[in-house]
Amino acid sequence: KLTEKDLYFLIEHNFKIIVSNDGSPDISSLHRKKFSEKANDLVINTLVKNKATVRLRATVTSKNVSSLIDNIEYWDSLGVKFVDIKPFNPYEINQSQLELIPEVETFVYYFNSAVKRASKKGLWISTGIYSNLLTPSTYFCTTNSGMYRSFNPDSSVSSCYRVQNAKHELNHFIIGNWKNNIYNFIDWYRKEKLLKSISVEKINKCKYCSAKYSCSSGCPMRNFLSTNSFFKV
Repeated sequence: KLTEKDLYFLIEHNFKIIVSNDGSPDISSLHRKKFSEKANDLVINTLVKNKATVRLRATVTSKNVSSLIDNIEYWDSLGVKFVDIKPFNPYEINQSQLELIPEVETFVYYFNSAVKRASKKGLWISTGIYSNLLTPSTYFCTTNSGMYRSFNPDSSVSSCYRVQNAKHELNHFIIGNWKNNIYNFIDWYRKEKLLKSISVEKINKCKYCSAKYSCSSGCPMRNFLSTNSFFKV
């Protein structure tokens, strides 16, 4: 649990902080069962007040996509200036998860409308899909490429921000331990080497696709869940 002392430590040492927030309290509580309006607003208000480097990460599903425009007003009221909007990415392949994926046309419509509203408020709105169009790449994920690491509370180190403990069913992404770098070192090295090798250039289905450097073959986790391989889509 993040304490007030922890929060001020992050602020004092100029950490870049990302806070998960899907919008107004009624929207955020749709999918986040442990969401606390009081705690969330306190954290965001404290960060903004102390001029911390902070941005919000909002997950968009089929159930909340139509609220994107109204959410701009809410984020503006908190004093937030940067929001990263992510379409829902299933962590399991089952019907209930798949039904939460917003329709492409619907997402594009509401995202564009939100950007127009945000520009009037002075908010910067981004999404990974759009970023990929501006920065073509052979790999989809910056953490998987080795540029970033996720340091988890259980002391594990992950190459995927969604794999937050060593006992996760997809511990293929666990590549170290920040308390003990010796244990299991050889296995971690092999996994990290494999993850860094994931590239759109190595996926046969993408070989002749004109958009392959924009799509970059998609999320490695999602591909693995769908095909049981990092090199299939």
